[in-house]
Amino acid sequence: MSQMAPAINLPAKSDRTRRWTAEDDEMLRRHHGELTGQEIALMLGRTPQAVFTRASVLGLSNKQPWTDEDDSVLWRLYSSAPMHELCAALNRTPIAIRVRASKLGLKREESPDIRERHRRHSEHMRRRAAAGARNSSLLPLGTTRPQGGKLFTKVADTGNPHVDWIRAQRVVWEAAHGPIPPGHLVTFKDRNPLNIALENLELISGTDHMARITIARYPLPYQRAAKALGQFLAKLKRLEKDREKSE
Repeated sequence: MSQMAPAINLPAKSDRTRRWTAEDDEMLRRHHGELTGQEIALMLGRTPQAVFTRASVLGLSNKQPWTDEDDSVLWRLYSSAPMHELCAALNRTPIAIRVRASKLGLKREESPDIRERHRRHSEHMRRRAAAGARNSSLLPLGTTRPQGGKLFTKVADTGNPHVDWIRAQRVVWEAAHGPIPPGHLVTFKDRNPLNIALENLELISGTDHMARITIARYPLPYQRAAKALGQFLAKLKRLEKDREKSE
């Protein structure tokens, strides 16, 4: 490896996004494989991550195999270290690091750069909501869409999906019969949650609804048999766990 280039200060963060020139690319090609990514970054006044990414774009990335030592470094640093430190420590591109981490089942939930990115995004969204901004691609009021095997209708535009979207059968019923009394709900005669035709809907109390969906809807002998089966399966599971511990 040739003599290390003299260290120079990295530019401010706003300067690191400047475009790559033909001269920058030529210097990267000339020194790639001779100097480390950190050394080339110092020569160009860029971050190691920017150098590794540009080298990948230019097809200069080395297909070096991952060693046990590399994996050990990744296991130790990936969840908490900034990406530019990982690139410098492993001399690899961010893409290569992310792909390898994915194969190892690693995540970056605690890394400083991820936390900072989430913080900035949250603040940005709070400022937009406070200013009354709304996404122009939002669906209009009255839109009905499926979700989780059920139909929901948009009735408000507050930005809170739990307030803006309610079950579609409620909208259909209240349009025909008025508000639903407390302690009651609208259910389906054919038990198909996608069939919200008014003739398929009925208003029942919460007590009646529970009686329909719990074991209480079955004859008493069936209820006793079901409870006995549940107790048997629970005891069998305990015995299997005790046997695994003894082995």
